[in-house]
Amino acid sequence: MSNKLVNLKPERVFYYFEELSKIPRESTNEQAVSNFLVDTAKKLGLEVYQDKINNIVIKKPATKGYENSDGIILQGHMDMVCEKELDSDHNFKTDGIDLVVDGKFLRANKTTLGADNGIAVAMGLAVLEDNAIEHPEIELLVTVEEETTMRGALELEENILTGKMLINVDSEEEGWVTVGSAGGKEVSITFNEEKEKFDNTNSDFYRLEVKNLFGGHSGAEIHKNRLNANKVMGEVISEIKKNFDIKLCDVKGGSKDNAIPRECYFDIAIDKSSSQNFIVKCKEIFESFKNKVKYWQPHNEQNLMIRVDERMNIYAENEMEADKMRYQMDYHMCLAHALAIRACHEIIQDSKIGAAISSTMTYPLTNKPLDVWAAEMNDRFKTEYMLEMHCTGEYPGYYLKFLEERGVTLNIEENDKEILKNAKMDFLAVNYYRTLCAEYYPCENVEDIGKRELGDNAVDFYQKGYFKIVKNKNLSASEYGAQIDPIGLRLVLNRYNEKYRLPMIITENGLGAHDILENCEIHDSYRIDYIKEHVKACALAIEDGVRLFGYSPWSFMDLLSSHQGFRKRYGFVYVDRDDFNLKELKRIKKDSFYWYKNVIECNGKNL
Repeated sequence: MSNKLVNLKPERVFYYFEELSKIPRESTNEQAVSNFLVDTAKKLGLEVYQDKINNIVIKKPATKGYENSDGIILQGHMDMVCEKELDSDHNFKTDGIDLVVDGKFLRANKTTLGADNGIAVAMGLAVLEDNAIEHPEIELLVTVEEETTMRGALELEENILTGKMLINVDSEEEGWVTVGSAGGKEVSITFNEEKEKFDNTNSDFYRLEVKNLFGGHSGAEIHKNRLNANKVMGEVISEIKKNFDIKLCDVKGGSKDNAIPRECYFDIAIDKSSSQNFIVKCKEIFESFKNKVKYWQPHNEQNLMIRVDERMNIYAENEMEADKMRYQMDYHMCLAHALAIRACHEIIQDSKIGAAISSTMTYPLTNKPLDVWAAEMNDRFKTEYMLEMHCTGEYPGYYLKFLEERGVTLNIEENDKEILKNAKMDFLAVNYYRTLCAEYYPCENVEDIGKRELGDNAVDFYQKGYFKIVKNKNLSASEYGAQIDPIGLRLVLNRYNEKYRLPMIITENGLGAHDILENCEIHDSYRIDYIKEHVKACALAIEDGVRLFGYSPWSFMDLLSSHQGFRKRYGFVYVDRDDFNLKELKRIKKDSFYWYKNVIECNGKNL
């Protein structure tokens, strides 16, 4: 293996980490890495002891002036969690880790990295090697089988160490010292199910996959609410079984007790007579509510779900692969939207169905042509490319050019074009909160054109070679940074009216704020002012010729913000709780509740 980490700092730490990565070191397969530590100690001229189970102790004498100081023990473990992606042919018994330097991240190619706890061992060796450090006696203790049985620690020989203080270098948090931790328990569950043969000529076979989750160490990331692929698949299968008689043919997911499963697949067989129910099920909701609901939205803010990575649970270690999945998923959602439109029109007479979009309206920072172009492209890439698809059945040219730049080829079936073309929406549903301001974002490297870069938040990402979001000094902003612009709503409505010639409804518009409860009252005049001015903008848009048939503020009651939890509130009704304390969940009507009640009663005449 070539040296890939030569430019990373601290140099000697990453040198040793790379050397360790070349050696297979799965739990119980630690002889080679233990011998490597012995050889390294001898090369450094240090005393080393290797016990019968391959634990290692390397000792370095105190430097001058520290001979009488208490010795320090640095401790790590040599084994690693060995997990790989389902399509990887990596052999942990014989192969070293294939390291990949990916921008500012170090990762492994389709396997775990082994940074837990290889980086600790590498740090310990770098400390032992460094003769410029003044120190008491140092003992580097490296144990075996930490990731499985803790055998190395449990069977450590007595009186082998002389140090008075031990630092276990096995934490992911810099600056934190842990003095205790919870243990774990291994549980074995056996199902006494017998295999049976069945007639596969009348069956359709499906592979259900959960892939590209974050995974992680069950001890270090268990509190981060990362999805477990096995649990997700279990819930999926449970739901499918409610409606279909399925047969389980094969299953695979997870590999290690202490690793959160990232991938899982189930191979299932379904009787061909039942397969059509997958399609029929999508239409049942229309049948159930056709006499109660006239206006329909298949998706809410599809464009926002796609452009904010974590909202679609697309987790790939390679940024480009994640993007390719995202663009393909986006296309499939557009196709699903088109099929829903067709089904709705077929099932419900006089039904109305349309797309709900998170709208953007972007001003150029200056009148420089490239800034004007950047502002236009920000709107196109974040909203309008999708409206073009929904309204015309085709992606616009600038978006297809962008996909080509990114090396993305979409998987498009033969009949898709006809489905998309024939799906005619009846209206546009507009979610509007603020406007943006953009400047041209130059990109020197051709291969980086189109890459996304996070600014202040994931929603308003920058796109290299296209646009960069900047603050509009001509607008005020909420305490959470959203720039308040009622005129922007008027502009958005007029733009969409001119381009798409469809009736519109406002389905979201509101102000997120940190409401303060005082004597069981909330005086939110700022929310009243915000909504008042935006309703006025709607009235002006109607005078401009916009066919606006409804306005729905966001929201009736406080709900969880995607980024700020319950600190950021939108509702007319206060819910007395916070992020970590449910309290009594008491509902309290804000001043805005009573004001908006009057707005409804007079249909906006007494603003």
